[in-house]
Amino acid sequence: MHELRQILRDGQEKGEFGTFNVEAMATMIQGAIGEYMANAAIRKKVDLETYSNELVNIIGKATKATL
Repeated sequence: MHELRQILRDGQEKGEFGTFNVEAMATMIQGAIGEYMANAAIRKKVDLETYSNELVNIIGKATKATL
């Protein structure tokens, strides 16, 4: 998770991401990935590509820099 935190910090420093708590965001992203891998019920309802796309969209909105 160190690499994920660094990506988020770098994005903030470069102005690509807005203001958010890096630790909380990294934990949320890891949690969403882990939940999909561990939860057979969600995997039966939603394929990996759809889940991934939705996660990317949500994270994109949550981290977006305000211009």
